[in-house]
Amino acid sequence: MSMAYRHLLGIIVVAAGLAFPLHAEAQELADSLVVTVTDSNELRNALVLGHHAEATPDFDFPLRESPVPPVPIDQVFDVRFFDPPGYPRKPSTGAYRDIRGITTADVDTFVVHCQPMNDGYPMRVKWNPALAYVQYSEAEIRTADGSKLVCDMRSTHEIMLEGREQSRFLIIIRR
Repeated sequence: MSMAYRHLLGIIVVAAGLAFPLHAEAQELADSLVVTVTDSNELRNALVLGHHAEATPDFDFPLRESPVPPVPIDQVFDVRFFDPPGYPRKPSTGAYRDIRGITTADVDTFVVHCQPMNDGYPMRVKWNPALAYVQYSEAEIRTADGSKLVCDMRSTHEIMLEGREQSRFLIIIRR
């Protein structure tokens, strides 16, 4: 990806953020959960996942969803949601907020990518288990391939990512 393309994408993201009203706050969502990731260098970013009646599969700027620039080079701190396979959003560089529509499907899978600065492992992943417990019948973190349960988000408040093999994981929500 050329540097000019990256700059253009950044300008578009900033312009879109200024052009659309930012009126849909977390309390207006049907449910939401903030997940904070911190590396051993104390760099952190918060991700918001949730549901809203007007959410679409694309980026919903009024719900404060927007694309983010491409993943930075290795050794630069980055945390973001990646779209699950087959998700139609373009560009597919990810987002810091992932708001899904309220549908008859009661399970949603959110893909999280973490990249610490200078191999700053372990990385701490935190959330409020009381919110997860009240809002979801199930909320769990699984390995990237979905095969192994890491934790039940309704009964604990954090996990530690010990190395690169854990830098991508799934949050699976059942409403």
